[in-house]
Amino acid sequence: LKLAHSAIYPVAANWKLALENYLECYHCMPAHKEYSRSHSLKDPASMTEDLLGSMRLQSVEAGLPTGELRASGHGAVDIGADVFYRRYPLYPGYVTGSQDGRALAPLLGDLACYDGGATDVQIGPLNHLLAYSDHVVGYRFGPVALQRTDIQILWLVRDDAEEGRDYDIGRLTWLWDVTTQEDEQIIHNNQQGINSMYFRPGPLSEMETAVLSFYQSYLAMIS
Repeated sequence: LKLAHSAIYPVAANWKLALENYLECYHCMPAHKEYSRSHSLKDPASMTEDLLGSMRLQSVEAGLPTGELRASGHGAVDIGADVFYRRYPLYPGYVTGSQDGRALAPLLGDLACYDGGATDVQIGPLNHLLAYSDHVVGYRFGPVALQRTDIQILWLVRDDAEEGRDYDIGRLTWLWDVTTQEDEQIIHNNQQGINSMYFRPGPLSEMETAVLSFYQSYLAMIS
């Protein structure tokens, strides 16, 4: 891979709120209409066996694994050593995370074809990747102050891809630039709510299992 583009999004909130927002997709359907057009993670009920089966078949054809790994929270091998990957389908008509569903860059590595899915990867508590067949989006959460976090996003493509010939920066970065700008406002609003004297914690939804794993890891670290 090579770095095609990077950007920093400063958020007026504590780093834990920025990370929580990234880890759950309970908010995706109402908050991210662009993302929700293509990514089935926004609605687990939409991951029908037909959609999952199609992705698995395409994954085998492309040369990708079809399973899932989770070693986070209580299951991590050591404190802070959370690792995770999970694949989920894109909706029909989308081969990657693009605005129009079409390819954004050359296929990565030795992939034989587009597989119809996306892969979430976690390495430790603050480093996350979203891998498509033709590019990878990296998220790094950098605590700056009590209520300031820098979200750094890295867009990676195949190391021999050339800008202007094989990929266009505007098309490549469009989805996660739009989505992160929306998240900035959500995270900031969460911080303002927590700062209120009326704040009371609420329950997690069934779609927020990764947030619960993060809580377990963080409580283990500070204990």
